[in-house]
Amino acid sequence: MEIRRLNIGSGTTVIEGFTPIDRAFGDEAWPLKHHNTALIGDDTIHEMRASHVLEHFGHGEVDAVLRNWYDKLVPGTGLIRIAVPDYDIIQEMRKACESGDLNGWDLETVRLWPLYLMGGQTDENDHHHTIFTRDGLEQRLRQAGFDDIREWEDDEPIDTASHPVSLRLEAQKPIVVGPGVPGHTSGLDDLGDMPPGKLEPIRNPAPGVYADADPNTGMPTRSAIDINICAMMTRPRYGCLDASDIREAALSPRQIPMVKSGGAFWDQGMQNPFEDCVEKGVDWLITMDYDSFFTAEDIDRMLQHMGDNPEIECLAALQPRRNKPFPLMTIKGRTQIEMPTQRPIEVDTAHFGLTIIKLAALENVPKPWFWAQPGEDGTWRHFTRMDADIYFWHIWKQAGHKVWVAPDVRIGHMQEMISEFDENHEIRYLHIVDWMERNYPGAVKSVD
Repeated sequence: MEIRRLNIGSGTTVIEGFTPIDRAFGDEAWPLKHHNTALIGDDTIHEMRASHVLEHFGHGEVDAVLRNWYDKLVPGTGLIRIAVPDYDIIQEMRKACESGDLNGWDLETVRLWPLYLMGGQTDENDHHHTIFTRDGLEQRLRQAGFDDIREWEDDEPIDTASHPVSLRLEAQKPIVVGPGVPGHTSGLDDLGDMPPGKLEPIRNPAPGVYADADPNTGMPTRSAIDINICAMMTRPRYGCLDASDIREAALSPRQIPMVKSGGAFWDQGMQNPFEDCVEKGVDWLITMDYDSFFTAEDIDRMLQHMGDNPEIECLAALQPRRNKPFPLMTIKGRTQIEMPTQRPIEVDTAHFGLTIIKLAALENVPKPWFWAQPGEDGTWRHFTRMDADIYFWHIWKQAGHKVWVAPDVRIGHMQEMISEFDENHEIRYLHIVDWMERNYPGAVKSVD
Protein backbone atom coordinates (compact mmCIF):
# COMPACT_ATOMS: atom_id res chain seq x y z
CA MET A 1 0.00 0.00 0.00
CA GLU A 2 1.31 3.44 -0.95
CA ILE A 3 1.80 5.75 2.03
CA ARG A 4 0.75 9.26 1.02
CA ARG A 5 2.18 12.28 2.81
CA LEU A 6 1.70 15.93 1.91
CA ASN A 7 3.81 18.99 2.74
CA ILE A 8 1.25 21.79 2.42
CA GLY A 9 2.70 25.20 1.61
CA SER A 10 6.07 23.60 0.95
CA GLY A 11 7.64 26.41 -1.03
CA THR A 12 11.02 25.16 -2.20
CA THR A 13 11.51 22.85 0.81
CA VAL A 14 11.88 19.18 -0.11
CA ILE A 15 11.08 16.59 2.59
CA GLU A 16 11.79 12.98 1.74
CA GLY A 17 8.60 10.94 1.44
CA PHE A 18 6.32 14.01 1.23
CA THR A 19 4.58 15.38 -1.85
CA PRO A 20 4.95 19.20 -1.97
CA ILE A 21 1.76 21.27 -2.22
CA ASP A 22 2.34 24.89 -3.21
CA ARG A 23 0.82 27.52 -5.47
CA ALA A 24 4.16 27.78 -7.26
CA PHE A 25 3.42 24.31 -8.71
CA GLY A 26 -0.25 24.98 -9.52
CA ASP A 27 -1.53 23.49 -6.26
CA GLU A 28 -3.87 24.90 -3.59
CA ALA A 29 -3.81 24.48 0.18
CA TRP A 30 -7.58 25.09 0.38
CA PRO A 31 -9.57 23.49 -1.00
CA LEU A 32 -6.70 21.01 -1.03
CA LYS A 33 -5.69 20.40 -4.63
CA HIS A 34 -2.67 18.95 -6.40
CA HIS A 35 -1.98 19.57 -10.07
CA ASN A 36 -2.26 15.79 -10.42
CA THR A 37 -5.88 15.72 -9.26
CA ALA A 38 -5.85 11.93 -8.93
CA LEU A 39 -3.58 12.25 -5.90
CA ILE A 40 -5.96 13.68 -3.32
CA GLY A 41 -9.24 12.06 -2.38
CA ASP A 42 -11.14 11.83 0.87
CA ASP A 43 -9.70 9.37 3.43
CA THR A 44 -6.54 8.80 1.35
CA ILE A 45 -3.72 10.81 2.99
CA HIS A 46 -1.72 9.26 5.82
CA GLU A 47 0.13 12.35 7.00
CA MET A 48 0.06 16.10 6.41
CA ARG A 49 2.55 18.77 7.38
CA ALA A 50 1.47 22.42 7.25
CA SER A 51 4.22 24.70 8.52
CA HIS A 52 3.28 28.38 8.80
CA VAL A 53 0.42 28.07 6.35
CA LEU A 54 -2.76 28.33 8.42
CA GLU A 55 -2.14 31.92 9.52
CA HIS A 56 -2.39 33.00 5.86
CA PHE A 57 -6.14 32.29 5.90
CA GLY A 58 -8.75 34.65 7.37
CA HIS A 59 -10.12 33.89 10.83
CA GLY A 60 -13.46 33.14 9.18
CA GLU A 61 -11.84 30.60 6.85
CA VAL A 62 -9.64 28.61 9.24
CA ASP A 63 -12.36 26.21 10.40
CA ALA A 64 -13.26 25.32 6.81
CA VAL A 65 -9.59 24.83 5.94
CA LEU A 66 -9.05 22.43 8.84
CA ARG A 67 -12.19 20.49 8.01
CA ASN A 68 -11.06 20.16 4.38
CA TRP A 69 -7.70 18.78 5.50
CA TYR A 70 -9.44 16.50 8.00
CA ASP A 71 -11.60 15.01 5.24
CA LYS A 72 -8.54 13.99 3.22
CA LEU A 73 -6.85 12.06 6.05
CA VAL A 74 -7.21 8.32 6.57
CA PRO A 75 -9.67 7.65 9.44
CA GLY A 76 -8.10 6.14 12.51
CA THR A 77 -4.45 6.70 11.59
CA GLY A 78 -4.26 9.96 9.59
CA LEU A 79 -1.88 12.46 11.23
CA ILE A 80 -1.53 16.20 10.73
CA ARG A 81 1.33 18.36 11.99
CA ILE A 82 0.74 22.10 12.08
CA ALA A 83 3.09 24.96 12.93
CA VAL A 84 1.88 28.58 13.23
CA PRO A 85 3.22 31.75 14.88
CA ASP A 86 2.43 31.65 18.61
CA TYR A 87 0.77 34.94 19.55
CA ASP A 88 1.84 34.59 23.19
CA ILE A 89 5.49 34.24 22.17
CA ILE A 90 5.18 37.21 19.80
CA GLN A 91 3.91 39.27 22.74
CA GLU A 92 6.97 38.23 24.77
CA MET A 93 9.21 39.24 21.86
CA ARG A 94 7.50 42.63 21.53
CA LYS A 95 7.87 43.36 25.26
CA ALA A 96 11.52 42.30 25.21
CA CYS A 97 12.20 44.49 22.19
CA GLU A 98 10.48 47.56 23.62
CA SER A 99 11.83 47.25 27.18
CA GLY A 100 15.36 46.20 26.27
CA ASP A 101 15.08 43.36 28.82
CA LEU A 102 15.83 40.54 26.41
CA ASN A 103 15.47 37.81 29.07
CA GLY A 104 17.44 35.32 26.98
CA TRP A 105 16.19 36.50 23.59
CA ASP A 106 18.52 37.57 20.79
CA LEU A 107 17.99 41.24 19.88
CA GLU A 108 17.97 40.61 16.13
CA THR A 109 15.29 37.94 16.62
CA VAL A 110 12.93 39.98 18.79
CA ARG A 111 13.09 42.89 16.34
CA LEU A 112 11.31 40.62 13.83
CA TRP A 113 8.15 40.34 15.93
CA PRO A 114 6.02 42.48 13.53
CA LEU A 115 6.94 40.14 10.63
CA TYR A 116 6.01 37.08 12.67
CA LEU A 117 2.69 38.73 13.48
CA MET A 118 1.71 40.16 10.10
CA GLY A 119 3.92 38.29 7.62
CA GLY A 120 6.81 39.53 5.53
CA GLN A 121 4.38 41.00 2.94
CA THR A 122 6.85 40.47 0.13
CA ASP A 123 4.03 39.38 -2.19
CA GLU A 124 0.26 38.82 -2.17
CA ASN A 125 0.65 35.43 -0.51
CA ASP A 126 2.93 36.65 2.31
CA HIS A 127 0.28 38.19 4.59
CA HIS A 128 -0.97 36.84 7.92
CA HIS A 129 -4.70 37.12 8.61
CA THR A 130 -5.22 35.07 11.81
CA ILE A 131 -3.43 34.88 15.16
CA PHE A 132 -3.20 31.68 17.20
CA THR A 133 -2.66 30.70 20.81
CA ARG A 134 -2.13 27.17 22.10
CA ASP A 135 -5.67 26.84 23.46
CA GLY A 136 -7.26 28.55 20.46
CA LEU A 137 -5.62 26.29 17.89
CA GLU A 138 -6.44 23.17 19.90
CA GLN A 139 -10.08 24.24 20.12
CA ARG A 140 -10.27 24.75 16.36
CA LEU A 141 -8.69 21.32 15.73
CA ARG A 142 -11.23 19.67 18.01
CA GLN A 143 -14.09 21.48 16.30
CA ALA A 144 -12.84 20.13 12.97
CA GLY A 145 -12.99 16.60 14.40
CA PHE A 146 -9.35 15.94 15.27
CA ASP A 147 -8.29 13.98 18.33
CA ASP A 148 -5.07 13.10 20.18
CA ILE A 149 -3.94 16.73 20.01
CA ARG A 150 -0.48 17.33 21.43
CA GLU A 151 2.66 19.38 20.89
CA TRP A 152 5.41 17.98 18.70
CA GLU A 153 9.14 18.57 18.78
CA ASP A 154 10.97 19.69 15.66
CA ASP A 155 13.94 17.41 16.22
CA GLU A 156 15.40 17.85 12.74
CA PRO A 157 14.82 21.46 11.62
CA ILE A 158 13.95 21.35 7.94
CA ASP A 159 11.48 24.20 7.42
CA THR A 160 9.79 27.15 9.11
CA ALA A 161 8.42 24.92 11.90
CA SER A 162 11.82 25.37 13.59
CA HIS A 163 11.34 29.13 14.01
CA PRO A 164 11.56 30.17 17.69
CA VAL A 165 8.09 31.69 17.45
CA SER A 166 6.45 28.46 16.29
CA LEU A 167 3.48 26.87 18.01
CA ARG A 168 3.51 23.20 16.93
CA LEU A 169 0.51 20.90 17.38
CA GLU A 170 -0.16 17.49 15.88
CA ALA A 171 -3.48 15.64 15.83
CA GLN A 172 -5.10 12.51 14.43
CA LYS A 173 -8.29 11.83 12.53
CA PRO A 174 -10.12 9.23 14.58
CA ILE A 175 -12.90 6.79 13.88
CA VAL A 176 -15.08 8.08 16.68
CA VAL A 177 -18.15 6.74 18.38
CA GLY A 178 -21.53 7.54 19.84
CA PRO A 179 -22.57 11.22 19.70
CA GLY A 180 -22.49 13.02 23.01
CA VAL A 181 -21.81 10.05 25.30
CA PRO A 182 -19.51 10.99 28.22
CA GLY A 183 -16.28 9.06 28.31
CA HIS A 184 -15.65 8.86 24.60
CA THR A 185 -15.74 10.94 21.45
CA SER A 186 -18.53 11.41 18.93
CA GLY A 187 -19.15 11.33 15.22
CA LEU A 188 -19.23 7.68 14.08
CA ASP A 189 -22.82 8.09 12.84
CA ASP A 190 -21.61 10.67 10.31
CA LEU A 191 -19.34 8.13 8.60
CA GLY A 192 -22.01 5.84 7.15
CA ASP A 193 -21.42 2.11 6.77
CA MET A 194 -17.91 1.02 7.61
CA PRO A 195 -16.06 -0.49 4.64
CA PRO A 196 -15.17 -4.17 4.94
CA GLY A 197 -11.60 -5.19 5.51
CA LYS A 198 -10.47 -7.97 3.18
CA LEU A 199 -8.33 -10.92 4.17
CA GLU A 200 -6.47 -11.92 1.06
CA PRO A 201 -5.88 -15.61 0.26
CA ILE A 202 -2.70 -16.76 1.98
CA ARG A 203 -1.38 -20.31 1.75
CA ASN A 204 -0.66 -21.85 5.11
CA PRO A 205 2.55 -23.94 5.18
CA ALA A 206 1.61 -25.94 8.32
CA PRO A 207 -0.25 -29.09 7.17
CA GLY A 208 -2.97 -30.58 9.27
CA VAL A 209 -3.55 -27.54 11.47
CA TYR A 210 -5.89 -25.31 9.59
CA ALA A 211 -8.24 -25.18 6.65
CA ASP A 212 -9.11 -27.22 3.57
CA ALA A 213 -6.45 -28.78 1.34
CA ASP A 214 -5.90 -27.61 -2.22
CA PRO A 215 -7.12 -30.52 -4.44
CA ASN A 216 -4.22 -30.01 -6.84
CA THR A 217 -1.31 -29.62 -4.41
CA GLY A 218 -2.59 -31.19 -1.21
CA MET A 219 -1.42 -28.10 0.70
CA PRO A 220 -3.71 -26.33 3.16
CA THR A 221 -5.16 -23.12 1.76
CA ARG A 222 -7.06 -20.04 2.85
CA SER A 223 -9.81 -18.33 0.92
CA ALA A 224 -10.58 -14.61 1.11
CA ILE A 225 -13.12 -13.42 3.68
CA ASP A 226 -15.00 -10.12 3.50
CA ILE A 227 -15.44 -8.80 7.03
CA ASN A 228 -15.85 -5.47 8.78
CA ILE A 229 -12.82 -4.96 11.03
CA CYS A 230 -12.28 -2.11 13.48
CA ALA A 231 -9.72 -1.52 16.23
CA MET A 232 -10.38 0.20 19.55
CA MET A 233 -8.55 1.28 22.67
CA THR A 234 -9.12 3.29 25.82
CA ARG A 235 -6.44 5.92 26.02
CA PRO A 236 -4.89 7.86 28.85
CA ARG A 237 -4.79 11.63 28.73
CA TYR A 238 -1.04 11.44 28.31
CA GLY A 239 0.83 8.51 26.84
CA CYS A 240 3.91 7.25 25.04
CA LEU A 241 4.23 8.73 21.54
CA ASP A 242 6.40 5.81 20.44
CA ALA A 243 3.57 3.42 21.29
CA SER A 244 1.15 5.59 19.30
CA ASP A 245 3.47 5.46 16.27
CA ILE A 246 3.74 1.67 16.64
CA ARG A 247 -0.05 1.27 16.62
CA GLU A 248 -0.35 3.48 13.54
CA ALA A 249 2.30 1.48 11.69
CA ALA A 250 0.63 -1.82 12.64
CA LEU A 251 -2.84 -0.77 11.48
CA SER A 252 -1.83 1.08 8.30
CA PRO A 253 -1.12 -1.85 5.93
CA ARG A 254 -4.74 -3.06 6.11
CA GLN A 255 -6.11 0.47 6.72
CA ILE A 256 -7.92 -0.76 9.82
CA PRO A 257 -9.81 2.16 11.42
CA MET A 258 -9.34 2.94 15.10
CA VAL A 259 -11.97 3.87 17.72
CA LYS A 260 -10.52 5.70 20.72
CA SER A 261 -12.29 6.34 24.00
CA GLY A 262 -11.25 8.18 27.11
CA GLY A 263 -12.50 9.32 30.47
CA ALA A 264 -11.87 8.28 34.05
CA PHE A 265 -13.90 5.06 33.93
CA TRP A 266 -12.21 2.21 32.05
CA ASP A 267 -15.31 0.00 32.08
CA GLN A 268 -17.41 2.67 30.36
CA GLY A 269 -14.57 3.45 27.97
CA MET A 270 -14.62 -0.20 26.89
CA GLN A 271 -18.34 -0.95 26.76
CA ASN A 272 -19.47 2.19 24.95
CA PRO A 273 -17.28 1.59 21.85
CA PHE A 274 -18.17 -2.13 21.94
CA GLU A 275 -21.88 -1.23 21.75
CA ASP A 276 -21.34 1.36 19.02
CA CYS A 277 -19.29 -1.03 16.89
CA VAL A 278 -22.01 -3.68 17.24
CA GLU A 279 -24.56 -1.11 16.07
CA LYS A 280 -22.38 -0.12 13.09
CA GLY A 281 -22.10 -3.71 11.89
CA VAL A 282 -18.45 -4.37 12.81
CA ASP A 283 -17.77 -8.12 12.59
CA TRP A 284 -14.38 -8.42 14.29
CA LEU A 285 -13.20 -5.89 16.87
CA ILE A 286 -9.49 -5.66 17.66
CA THR A 287 -8.87 -4.34 21.18
CA MET A 288 -5.49 -2.90 22.09
CA ASP A 289 -3.91 -1.17 25.07
CA TYR A 290 -1.93 2.08 24.99
CA ASP A 291 1.10 0.24 26.41
CA SER A 292 1.11 -2.74 24.03
CA PHE A 293 3.83 -3.05 21.38
CA PHE A 294 3.09 -5.13 18.29
CA THR A 295 3.57 -5.17 14.52
CA ALA A 296 1.42 -5.45 11.41
CA GLU A 297 2.66 -9.05 11.12
CA ASP A 298 1.30 -9.78 14.61
CA ILE A 299 -2.13 -8.51 13.56
CA ASP A 300 -1.97 -10.52 10.33
CA ARG A 301 -1.14 -13.68 12.24
CA MET A 302 -4.06 -13.11 14.60
CA LEU A 303 -6.41 -12.56 11.67
CA GLN A 304 -5.12 -15.71 9.98
CA HIS A 305 -5.79 -17.76 13.12
CA MET A 306 -9.33 -16.39 13.28
CA GLY A 307 -9.97 -17.15 9.62
CA ASP A 308 -8.48 -20.63 9.83
CA ASN A 309 -10.34 -21.56 13.02
CA PRO A 310 -13.97 -20.40 12.68
CA GLU A 311 -14.79 -21.87 16.09
CA ILE A 312 -12.57 -19.25 17.75
CA GLU A 313 -14.68 -16.24 18.77
CA CYS A 314 -12.07 -14.51 20.91
CA LEU A 315 -8.29 -14.65 20.45
CA ALA A 316 -5.63 -12.81 22.45
CA ALA A 317 -1.91 -12.45 21.76
CA LEU A 318 0.65 -13.80 24.23
CA GLN A 319 1.64 -10.85 26.43
CA PRO A 320 3.66 -10.84 29.68
CA ARG A 321 2.65 -9.18 32.89
CA ARG A 322 4.66 -6.18 33.97
CA ASN A 323 7.28 -6.95 36.62
CA LYS A 324 6.54 -10.68 36.54
CA PRO A 325 7.68 -13.50 34.22
CA PHE A 326 4.13 -14.75 33.66
CA PRO A 327 1.64 -14.34 30.80
CA LEU A 328 -1.52 -12.25 31.10
CA MET A 329 -3.79 -15.30 31.08
CA THR A 330 -5.08 -17.98 33.42
CA ILE A 331 -6.19 -21.59 33.10
CA LYS A 332 -8.23 -22.78 36.05
CA GLY A 333 -6.40 -25.24 38.27
CA ARG A 334 -3.05 -24.88 36.50
CA THR A 335 0.07 -22.97 37.46
CA GLN A 336 2.23 -24.20 34.57
CA ILE A 337 1.32 -24.35 30.89
CA GLU A 338 3.09 -26.19 28.10
CA MET A 339 3.00 -23.82 25.16
CA PRO A 340 2.55 -25.17 21.62
CA THR A 341 4.53 -23.27 19.00
CA GLN A 342 1.65 -22.36 16.67
CA ARG A 343 -1.74 -23.75 17.65
CA PRO A 344 -3.98 -21.42 19.75
CA ILE A 345 -4.68 -22.70 23.25
CA GLU A 346 -7.91 -22.38 25.25
CA VAL A 347 -7.67 -20.35 28.49
CA ASP A 348 -10.07 -19.00 31.11
CA THR A 349 -9.01 -15.34 31.16
CA ALA A 350 -6.82 -13.21 28.91
CA HIS A 351 -6.31 -9.47 28.36
CA PHE A 352 -7.24 -6.68 25.94
CA GLY A 353 -3.69 -5.65 24.95
CA LEU A 354 -4.15 -7.18 21.47
CA THR A 355 -7.29 -9.28 21.24
CA ILE A 356 -9.80 -9.99 18.46
CA ILE A 357 -13.45 -10.55 19.35
CA LYS A 358 -16.27 -11.62 17.06
CA LEU A 359 -18.94 -9.15 18.10
CA ALA A 360 -21.83 -11.39 17.04
CA ALA A 361 -20.98 -13.59 20.03
CA LEU A 362 -21.94 -10.74 22.40
CA GLU A 363 -25.60 -11.17 21.49
CA ASN A 364 -26.22 -13.62 24.36
CA VAL A 365 -23.76 -12.04 26.82
CA PRO A 366 -25.70 -10.02 29.44
CA LYS A 367 -24.83 -6.41 30.10
CA PRO A 368 -22.92 -4.77 31.63
CA TRP A 369 -19.98 -6.42 29.92
CA PHE A 370 -17.37 -4.66 32.07
CA TRP A 371 -18.16 -4.31 35.78
CA ALA A 372 -15.73 -4.23 38.70
CA GLN A 373 -16.91 -6.12 41.80
CA PRO A 374 -15.55 -5.63 45.36
CA GLY A 375 -14.39 -8.56 47.47
CA GLU A 376 -16.73 -10.50 49.70
CA ASP A 377 -15.85 -8.17 52.60
CA GLY A 378 -16.93 -5.14 50.57
CA THR A 379 -13.40 -3.84 50.00
CA TRP A 380 -11.19 -3.65 46.93
CA ARG A 381 -8.23 -5.27 48.69
CA HIS A 382 -9.77 -8.66 49.37
CA PHE A 383 -8.51 -11.47 47.16
CA THR A 384 -12.09 -12.25 46.03
CA ARG A 385 -12.51 -8.87 44.29
CA MET A 386 -13.08 -9.01 40.53
CA ASP A 387 -11.73 -6.30 38.22
CA ALA A 388 -13.77 -5.12 35.26
CA ASP A 389 -11.66 -6.95 32.66
CA ILE A 390 -11.84 -10.29 34.53
CA TYR A 391 -15.60 -9.80 34.92
CA PHE A 392 -15.88 -9.74 31.12
CA TRP A 393 -14.13 -13.10 30.79
CA HIS A 394 -16.39 -14.64 33.44
CA ILE A 395 -19.67 -13.62 31.81
CA TRP A 396 -18.25 -14.44 28.36
CA LYS A 397 -17.61 -18.02 29.45
CA GLN A 398 -20.90 -18.24 31.35
CA ALA A 399 -22.65 -17.41 28.06
CA GLY A 400 -21.00 -20.50 26.49
CA HIS A 401 -18.08 -18.82 24.70
CA LYS A 402 -14.39 -19.70 24.86
CA VAL A 403 -11.22 -17.66 25.17
CA TRP A 404 -8.07 -18.50 23.21
CA VAL A 405 -4.47 -17.28 23.20
CA ALA A 406 -2.10 -17.41 20.20
CA PRO A 407 1.35 -18.49 21.53
CA ASP A 408 3.02 -17.61 18.23
CA VAL A 409 1.91 -13.96 18.49
CA ARG A 410 4.19 -12.64 21.21
CA ILE A 411 3.71 -8.92 21.84
CA GLY A 412 5.45 -6.44 24.12
CA HIS A 413 4.20 -4.78 27.29
CA MET A 414 5.70 -1.35 27.87
CA GLN A 415 7.56 -0.94 31.15
CA GLU A 416 9.67 2.00 32.32
CA MET A 417 13.33 1.48 33.09
CA ILE A 418 16.11 3.43 34.80
CA SER A 419 19.73 3.45 33.69
CA GLU A 420 22.45 4.11 36.25
CA PHE A 421 26.12 3.46 36.91
CA ASP A 422 26.97 0.62 39.27
CA GLU A 423 29.87 0.50 41.77
CA ASN A 424 32.29 -0.27 38.94
CA HIS A 425 30.93 2.59 36.82
CA GLU A 426 29.38 0.11 34.40
CA ILE A 427 25.94 0.90 33.07
CA ARG A 428 23.08 -0.94 34.76
CA TYR A 429 19.38 -1.08 33.81
CA LEU A 430 16.60 -1.51 36.35
CA HIS A 431 12.83 -1.54 36.12
CA ILE A 432 11.40 1.32 38.17
CA VAL A 433 9.71 -1.06 40.63
CA ASP A 434 13.06 -2.80 41.23
CA TRP A 435 14.77 0.55 41.83
CA MET A 436 12.01 1.58 44.24
CA GLU A 437 12.14 -1.73 46.09
CA ARG A 438 15.91 -1.38 46.47
CA ASN A 439 15.76 2.18 47.76
CA TYR A 440 12.33 2.27 49.43
CA PRO A 441 11.45 -1.34 50.36
CA GLY A 442 7.73 -1.98 50.51
CA ALA A 443 6.80 1.56 49.43
CA VAL A 444 5.46 0.67 45.98
CA LYS A 445 3.21 -2.16 44.95
CA SER A 446 3.75 -3.42 41.42
CA VAL A 447 0.88 -3.56 38.99
CA ASP A 448 0.27 -5.72 35.91
